[in-house]
Amino acid sequence: MILKKILRGKAEPVGEPKKVQSEMPEEKPKDTKLSDPNYSRNKLYKKGVSLMADEKMEEAVRSFEDALRIDPGHVDSLLKLGYTRFHMTDLAGAMDAYNKVHEIDVTNADAWNLKGLIYYRQKNYEKALECVEKAIESNPTDGMSWYNKGCYHSLLNHIPEAIEGLKRSIEIDVKNAKKAVRDKDFENIRADNGYRRIVEVVVLESIRQGYHKVGQIVWT
Repeated sequence: MILKKILRGKAEPVGEPKKVQSEMPEEKPKDTKLSDPNYSRNKLYKKGVSLMADEKMEEAVRSFEDALRIDPGHVDSLLKLGYTRFHMTDLAGAMDAYNKVHEIDVTNADAWNLKGLIYYRQKNYEKALECVEKAIESNPTDGMSWYNKGCYHSLLNHIPEAIEGLKRSIEIDVKNAKKAVRDKDFENIRADNGYRRIVEVVVLESIRQGYHKVGQIVWT
């Protein structure tokens, strides 16, 4: 007969070691339907992005719309849906997608910048400028927003403001200088000394030296 000791009202065998269950390392859940509640949405979103890259825009739209049926508030799908519609010249559909983004987050800089492109396509440069300024207010380090701001000011013949916008965009990303050289939207400022100085002196020298990060260009 095995002797037992009483411990807090419970009988426990004496002399028999307790069995200790070995702890197995926990496996991280894999990205599957069972472990990820957003699996189907993400799969459709990634499919849409891939179709965009292959320039299969109509199929991409269907994938993003299917993703949004699962999760109507998925901002990335809304942004990509709007961008795809924009490239299909469905400007109203693109604006609708961006408006839905701003219903979720009115400060979303990407949606403001992309709205600006819609107004740009419609040659409404004042409205485009309003949108890109809101984009910069939300994300002041986005070089493309500053670049677009420079473009819109140039198209409105606001020379000093166009130079400043372009200059700021290049400070953030020197590759914007190469775009500006061939961009017809800067036609109005090409005769300006500030533009020539940016393109011919500071920027080209910076590219030659391999500068590509914020703060490496020094304006004197």
